[in-house]
Amino acid sequence: MTKAGGAALRPFFFGTARHRLFGLAGEPVGNDTGRGLLICPPFADEMNRARSTLRLLAACAAQAGFRPLLCDLYGTGDSDGDLADASWGGWLDDLTAAAAWLSERGNRKLAVVALRSGALLANDLFPGRLPRPDKLVLWQPHLAGKYVLQDLLRTRVAAAAAAGGRESVSGLRDQLSRGTALEASGYAITPSLAASLDQAMLEPAIASAAKTAVWIEVVSEPNIPLRPAAAQFLEHCLQHTAPVAAKMVVDPPFWATTETTVGAASVSAIMNCLQDNP
Repeated sequence: MTKAGGAALRPFFFGTARHRLFGLAGEPVGNDTGRGLLICPPFADEMNRARSTLRLLAACAAQAGFRPLLCDLYGTGDSDGDLADASWGGWLDDLTAAAAWLSERGNRKLAVVALRSGALLANDLFPGRLPRPDKLVLWQPHLAGKYVLQDLLRTRVAAAAAAGGRESVSGLRDQLSRGTALEASGYAITPSLAASLDQAMLEPAIASAAKTAVWIEVVSEPNIPLRPAAAQFLEHCLQHTAPVAAKMVVDPPFWATTETTVGAASVSAIMNCLQDNP
């Protein structure tokens, strides 16, 4: 059992014998609200750096009467498989299985918190794969998967330069387009995964996927405005689908810092959203 500032979390495996997924789950403490919390994780180093914060969120949610589930997607973390064998569609299947696990334990409502590239996965879960969630929290989300891929390729270019070599993002993209798999920061990037990332987009329709949608924007100090691209996206949501409430939170960029940092203020803000607190 692990504990991160709230209720104890239980590590376990679920799925099938050939496709085991590692999860951290919490049992509701005190008043069981009958609500499951599905956490959609980010990818690569952002997931590794965000683990402490996501565990804190899960523990606090259990303390508040939710049943949270945070899982490693296939080929990542402690789940079965190699990243070279993972796919975008397979990861959507994993999150669908995680939501089913929550439903099988009697949770009548579902809340979803999606961090960074996890928001792109959530975008493809609703509607269709999962019933409409009660709450959806988009936490410093990526607006497009091409930026996730671009950042990974840039780390390889930087590593090559440090070793006296010479590569470019455009050249690496050409290799992927010709069917050559690459490695960046220790992560295997297959042509099919790269193509899926390039196609992944956060769509304004995500605003109407849940009864209530909230955008959590992490800033370094008070009174910093939304990123221009984020402000434009939220305006499109308002015009075409449904409003998304934006909340600015002062926190470290815990998904990007080399040292371990925890987004405690973000977790507090998210818990307030999940519990309908102002």
